[in-house]
Amino acid sequence: MARPRVILADDHVDVIKTFQQFLENDCDVVATVSDGRSLVESALRLAPDIIITDISMPVLDGLEALRQLKQRGVPSKVIVLTMHLDPQLAVKALTIGADGYVLKLSASAEMRKAIADVSRGLTYISPQIRDQLPREYVDRSVPAEHSCDKERH
Repeated sequence: MARPRVILADDHVDVIKTFQQFLENDCDVVATVSDGRSLVESALRLAPDIIITDISMPVLDGLEALRQLKQRGVPSKVIVLTMHLDPQLAVKALTIGADGYVLKLSASAEMRKAIADVSRGLTYISPQIRDQLPREYVDRSVPAEHSCDKERH
């Protein structure tokens, strides 16, 4: 299977560098951006398979960027990567159209699995927050023990 083309969006350079290095064996990182407006512009221009975005970014936050991408019909899968353990924020992201919600505190252990799951059309939610969400969101996600950690693209 082809390697997924990914855009990374985060306003912290260290986070971008870390995830770019972490994903380089499995994905082609086609762009890195540090604000939501640049994310929307890059996604429209590059048509990535997956977008990994922080929520808290300057110019345009990650949720508003997600909203704009969905309104424009961008088919990319979107994984929200965040430090926010707030279930209401997770519900908001999933309602807008996020395909995954991954907590930064566990991202190194979960990101490959999240990418594999969303690539297959599934929803991925970090286990630390999954049980705090309304049932309709939990039902469409895949429990951590049922997905494949080592799936290659």
